[in-house]
Amino acid sequence: MSCSRCLLLATIVSFLMFDMMGATGTPNDEASHTSGPRASTMTVEMLGTVDAVNDPTHILDGSVTVGTDIRVVYQMSTDVLPDPFSQPHMADYCGAIKPGTLRLQVGGYSLHNAAGRVQVTMVDGGTNADGLFDGWYVYAPKPRVQGLGIREDFTIFLSLYDGTAQALDSTALVPLPSLEAWSSARIGVSRTDTTGSQLFIAGEITSIRAAD
Repeated sequence: MSCSRCLLLATIVSFLMFDMMGATGTPNDEASHTSGPRASTMTVEMLGTVDAVNDPTHILDGSVTVGTDIRVVYQMSTDVLPDPFSQPHMADYCGAIKPGTLRLQVGGYSLHNAAGRVQVTMVDGGTNADGLFDGWYVYAPKPRVQGLGIREDFTIFLSLYDGTAQALDSTALVPLPSLEAWSSARIGVSRTDTTGSQLFIAGEITSIRAAD
């Protein structure tokens, strides 16, 4: 069964509200395809700084404010093939990040993809209201949360966007993107409860590097 592309669009748009340009990749819940059980991996660290917090139901403990550091570390397979339902200008890689290999830390909280599927999407020459764009997106729904005291259905997202469509030259998987190639680089977590109230922590990515 396919994931809802509308759900991912709404999630990323909520973070692109803060001086960002809106364009998204989309999740696909079909089976992933890899080149074999010994796929090589790359470990990547992204660092960022919180620039927006919305906590309408007061779940957070006060340890996350504007200026708080965010850190994400993920392991991405380098030889995963795109999913069969990918499109000419957009490729989904459902098997690129395995369960337990993505972790986000912000304030007193730690979130990691214990079992949920992580969607990685490459967009090369996509179109939106502003014209052509390139995009690099990671979408990790329902991570395990440590530090909140309660469990919520959060989503981790990483979003790189280039409104000149020059950042990518194909939809091939890019495990280690170059920060300088992108006009917008966003990082954060979000969740919407049954009443429609949305909690989010969003920030700017300031560093991307290969980790040890």
